[in-house]
Amino acid sequence: YFTDDDASIFEDNINALAQAGITAGCNPPANDNFCPAETVTRGQAAAMFARALDLPAATTDYFTDDDASIFEDNINALAQAGITAGCNPPANDNYCPEDLLNRGQMAAFWHRALS
Repeated sequence: YFTDDDASIFEDNINALAQAGITAGCNPPANDNFCPAETVTRGQAAAMFARALDLPAATTDYFTDDDASIFEDNINALAQAGITAGCNPPANDNYCPEDLLNRGQMAAFWHRALS
């Protein structure tokens, strides 16, 4: 699926996610690179979760800081599903789509998604 993952030990996993429609490339619109060594932003993670879980479109705009993000629809779907509450407790009116998702946050997302 991607031209830049041949040396990655994760190539089979990357291809499985691409085949399942969970991930796209890291260089839109071509999306022929995966960028396997790069980190994942909160916005990118929202897109992957929304695709993996086939989340329905949200009926509410949950956050004030994602209007310029290409991932806004995915972010709102995650919030509607109860997978995220935001990045600035206790207000939680921001999602911080360009911030990196740390492993603790990823664990919380997965726990909520699977509960």
